[in-house]
Amino acid sequence: MSIYHLHVAIVGRKTRRSAVATSAYHSAEKLHSDHDGVTHDYERSSVVNTSAYNSGGSLEHKGMDFDYTRKRGVVHTEIILPHNAPSEFKDRQTLWNAVECAEKRKDAQTARDIDVALPVELNRDEQINLVRDYVQENFVDKGMCADFAIHDTGKGNPHAHILLTTRDVDEDGFHKKNRAWNDRCCLHEWRENWANSCNEQLEGYGVDRIDHRTLKAQGIDREPTIHIGVTDKALEKKGIITKRVQKNRDIIARNERKKHVQNSERIAEHIHQLKERHYFLDKEITELQEIGNVAKRDMNIARITAEEIGERKAEILSMGSRVDELKAERQRNVELRSLITNASTGSVFGNSEYEALNFSTCLGLSTKRLRSNCPREPSARKKCIKFSP
Repeated sequence: MSIYHLHVAIVGRKTRRSAVATSAYHSAEKLHSDHDGVTHDYERSSVVNTSAYNSGGSLEHKGMDFDYTRKRGVVHTEIILPHNAPSEFKDRQTLWNAVECAEKRKDAQTARDIDVALPVELNRDEQINLVRDYVQENFVDKGMCADFAIHDTGKGNPHAHILLTTRDVDEDGFHKKNRAWNDRCCLHEWRENWANSCNEQLEGYGVDRIDHRTLKAQGIDREPTIHIGVTDKALEKKGIITKRVQKNRDIIARNERKKHVQNSERIAEHIHQLKERHYFLDKEITELQEIGNVAKRDMNIARITAEEIGERKAEILSMGSRVDELKAERQRNVELRSLITNASTGSVFGNSEYEALNFSTCLGLSTKRLRSNCPREPSARKKCIKFSP
């Protein structure tokens, strides 16, 4: 998991730190300082000489000169210069001796030292390109000379040291101090740009983004730990607890206690929310059950109503058929009544015997009635009787 770390410090004579010595330590090289005539030969690493470097002091350990040229973990070093800087500044010793010579005050600030944590998800080439692009865009393009080194001992803590000049530079060398680089806005910009550069490289790795803001600005209720440093870590391994180590342990313990309290409060709040939710769920279930019961009653009523409607519909259809039958029968009765009426008046018979026979058959009249309705003329009467059934 990637972490965010960017620390800025000033290399100055007031703290007895030398720009040449700092560069020699970062690059694990042997550099001679013309300012104080000291040769910084960093070949071997120990707690004492590391402490001497970090504190700016001069310590002797068993009569040994501190030699860091065989310092383990320095995997890449590089100097990047502005386009108008002298080409000889590509040499590390020449560059930082020129920086020391440009300073006259005994408390002069000679360089700016930045160290950043590198994402462990990136391979070595990606880490180098990440640092190179960041240094070019944020420092060199602004006019600073930059000397950076990448350290990685294989223990999961790859990081880079970036040493920067503090004066304007051109072909003739260094000139006035650039005070604008000391502005706090620059620091905020460098921190934010480093987070953005890392996050751009980490896209596609499926890891969380890193954030340059403080824990308070991120809304995280946790006390920030302090940086221990290689010296205190080495002493801690030997069982020596320094003030910084103890302070950091106290911070971690307070965070653990606060986390435990926060977890307890969070659990209690969660239980309270669950109880409230349980109450509202019970209420909702009761309401749904009542709605279900009403729906069942309505369904039963609707079912009975539907059956009644079906029966009534069948009755209506049957009654409709019956009505049609009655209407047809009534029509037949009307026609028969009309025929009977016509027959009784004698208007139904014509002059032909066939018509009399046809009507007598349709009406089902008896021979007696038919004869009674025959004309009085003898010839016609004989025809009617002759053809009656």
